Amino acid sequence: MDNFVHALVPLAAALENAGLWAGATAVYRALLVAIPDKAYTPTYRHGAKYWGRLQALAQNGSGPIPLEPSEQFEATIRVQHKRKSSFWAHLAGETGGDSEPDDDGFVPGSQ
Repeated sequence: MDNFVHALVPLAAALENAGLWAGATAVYRALLVAIPDKAYTPTYRHGAKYWGRLQALAQNGSGPIPLEPSEQFEATIRVQHKRKSSFWAHLAGETGGDSEPDDDGFVPGSQ
């Protein structure tokens, strides 16, 4: 996945901007799942961004069929990675993030 992250982030943003919610959701989910699976703490801040985008996409109300519902996806991630407290702290915004672009080109709150 490491080789594709720099291509997937702009793809997810482009799909989201085009209103292709299911496609954007699938890409953000793939990016998010890879982060706690690798258990590499410096990437958790990226996971927080993808988590936020997924929550925003879920508000569109257009369920990403055939993907599992947002609530079920979130529950699965929480169960699989419940012991990764640093990961969850990033997702909860408890790490004092900023709004500067990261090396993946993502700026929080931008679309």
